[in-house]
Amino acid sequence: MNGPDERHNVLLGVTDPHVALLYSDALGQQGHTVRVAHSSEEANRAIEQEVFDVLILETALGGKQAGLDLARAVLANTLRPEVVVLADFPNVAHAVSIAKAGAYDYLCAPLSVAQLVSVVEAAGGLAHTRRTTPAETRIDEIESAFLESKVPAVQEMAALARMVASNSDANALILGESGVGKDVVARLIHSLSGQSRAALVTVNLLDVAPELLEERLFGTAEPDGSFVDGPSTRHGSLANARGGTLVLRELSELPTSLGPAILQVIEGGSFRPIDCHTDVPFQARVLATTERDISALVDDQSFYPALFYRLASVMIRVPPLRERAEDLPRLASAILAQVARDAGRWEMRFAPDALEMISAYPWPGNIREMRNVLTKLTLLHEQDLISADAVTSVVGAPVQRVSVTAPKRITRNPGRQKASTMPAPKISGVIAAALDEPSRAERERIEEALASCDGHRERAAQLLGMSRTTLWTRMRLLGIDLERISKSSAR
Repeated sequence: MNGPDERHNVLLGVTDPHVALLYSDALGQQGHTVRVAHSSEEANRAIEQEVFDVLILETALGGKQAGLDLARAVLANTLRPEVVVLADFPNVAHAVSIAKAGAYDYLCAPLSVAQLVSVVEAAGGLAHTRRTTPAETRIDEIESAFLESKVPAVQEMAALARMVASNSDANALILGESGVGKDVVARLIHSLSGQSRAALVTVNLLDVAPELLEERLFGTAEPDGSFVDGPSTRHGSLANARGGTLVLRELSELPTSLGPAILQVIEGGSFRPIDCHTDVPFQARVLATTERDISALVDDQSFYPALFYRLASVMIRVPPLRERAEDLPRLASAILAQVARDAGRWEMRFAPDALEMISAYPWPGNIREMRNVLTKLTLLHEQDLISADAVTSVVGAPVQRVSVTAPKRITRNPGRQKASTMPAPKISGVIAAALDEPSRAERERIEEALASCDGHRERAAQLLGMSRTTLWTRMRLLGIDLERISKSSAR
């Protein structure tokens, strides 16, 4: 039996059912998880639903070269498993072309069980190494499932993320609901960029008191007023992010007074720590995330407009899970694989009816809610096969999915816009239009948890599957009055 790190998820694309049974049994005895596909269509559906470490594909697979064509399509994607092609007869042209495309191996049938196990473990080991070794293009299986999609809005998001990553001078504003994966997009941009070996520094502006934020960002000088270009407890986030990526989470919470200073850092390429005599060079990408409509804050003079316009030159909208139902089986499978491994539940997987239920559920808490649900299942569900009933027991009865209409465009103040000397970027209004309903659902869920715990934040946080700090942050953002809830629960 292999060790935990050597267990792999394998797709076996073989037309002969007897051969498929022989191979899948042999791999299963070694601790690997195997899914069998008898045609290229079945294999393609499996690839859309799950994240695999290794694909074993016959060249024909139900068609003249259907398996070979599928292998080429998989290899054309940046985020891919290791691919092994099985040919009935040797074909030098095919072998050369598939090797150039990046396949792990091209083998001729019949393949012995020992040969199959050996090649799967070697290819799977390489897939594991690629995921766990830092590299400019390293992306884990959840990020892969998050990024790959046939949904146009997700494809647009991925294209913009890659565009930003390819330009070291490009900054961006990442928009989306709570828990939707804005941080995932920020990590993807960093991972795919030339700065991936440098630091990724994230500052949650909601977690830092306004009076402490300047010191947190800019740092402080040494006692003699100098700046030490090396490890120092006096360095702020700007210094720590040099050469890499700085993520300003919840940009809407940035005090207006700090807006000009942050803009100067981005445009001037330098900053001055508190009480320092000299400027310090700054070369880093700046990404900002928000779930609020900053354009409305600009109109209310609650946010520094020039900084908004500078970052909003590239806006990346992260669609909520309810808009990408067809992606959910694969995304949920990737998250389950990770949380199950963390819990030592290597064999956990979804039954088909569970995947259907996951696609039907609207996931108001988005990826954060999905991860919490699947984490609870790995801890509470005794069987390795997760049914729809098991998922329902955690999330409640599935809600009928409704079609999602395009959000209305925000109407900006025409008088104020005319008077501005700086042209405003095109605002889609996605934040204001798309976030109201999910925010209301999240507020109700948090208020119910607090009420059931008599206003005790720590117990409510445990019930919700989040840290006490995160709960407090969400309460502030959603305007939840703990005193009112405590009084109501005491009656």
